[in-house]
Amino acid sequence: MEGSAELTITTVRGGAEYVRVILQGPIDNHGAQRLRNKLGALLDTGARYLTVDLTDVNCCDEDLLDVLSWAAGLAPSQQGWLALTGVNHHIRFRFAAQ
Repeated sequence: MEGSAELTITTVRGGAEYVRVILQGPIDNHGAQRLRNKLGALLDTGARYLTVDLTDVNCCDEDLLDVLSWAAGLAPSQQGWLALTGVNHHIRFRFAAQ
């Protein structure tokens, strides 16, 4: 587990290729950069299928959307995918507007 007062990032492996990433708290620029580093490291170490759980994300900005778009574009290059769960209406609306 990796955490700070602002954002907690928890990863749960489901085998070598599957990872669930659980986010808790607000995501600001610093948190988004930490998330990008974490997702990049997971993909670099063989994860192909990423599920990002946003259930407990209580605030986000464009930085989160940029990181998710980046990771969603990178995963298919490894014959994988990125899926989102727990997406509230506010985040869904902002992601669709990207």
